[in-house]
Amino acid sequence: MLKSIIAIFLFSACIQGADFTKESLMTDIDAMSALLADDTKTVELLQTYINPEQIEGILKKEGSLDDIAGAFNKDEKKPVLIELLHKITLESLIADDEKHTIQAKIGNERPLVFSFINGRWYINN
Repeated sequence: MLKSIIAIFLFSACIQGADFTKESLMTDIDAMSALLADDTKTVELLQTYINPEQIEGILKKEGSLDDIAGAFNKDEKKPVLIELLHKITLESLIADDEKHTIQAKIGNERPLVFSFINGRWYINN
């Protein structure tokens, strides 16, 4: 009986996902940064934090996730993204409750936009 209760609790926690809060996004930003720091985790990063619809479109044009990850690891934008993620603070986040997005405005850079879809955070740009 206890195993069943624990299983139900864990299942409901997974289904519920994160909340649409700046704090939950900051937690995911930390996780994104950790994945970005390890070139062997780029496929996992793409699968976890890029909107699945965007991934489908990219795959149709670019090939496999491994190909995309390899190109991204060599891209000059990767270190820029890592740096921007490290600069994000709660104060730099601007929420749009209606669109379920949060923008991270950092200096004069183009804002990073994160979308909250089905209990998950995805980076949009």
